[in-house]
Amino acid sequence: MAVRAARDAGVRHFIWSTLPDVEAISGGKFQVPHFTGKARIDRIVKEAGFVHHTFVIAPMFYQGLVGALAPQKQGGHLNRASFAYQNGGNRSAVTLLV
Repeated sequence: MAVRAARDAGVRHFIWSTLPDVEAISGGKFQVPHFTGKARIDRIVKEAGFVHHTFVIAPMFYQGLVGALAPQKQGGHLNRASFAYQNGGNRSAVTLLV
C-alpha cells in the first residue's frame, strides 16, 4: 500500500487525494464505491504517523470534460465554452474560460 511504503521510506508530509464517504454521509442510501474506498484510507493516513498529512478533495478534474462532456462553443464567443450537467434533478450549466 502507498501509505505504508511512504511511511517506511521516511516521508514526512503525505498528500492524499481523497473523496467524501458518500455511504456515511447518506446513511447508506447511496453507494459510490470509488468515493467510499478512498475515504476509508483517510483514517489509515491519519494513523500512519506522518509528521504532516494533507487531504485534497478536488471537486472535479478537467480530464472529465472530454467526450460527451466536452465544452461546446457558446454564441459568438470564441473564448468561452460551457457544458450542462444534472445536479440533484436540476439542470445546471457551468461556463469555462478556455
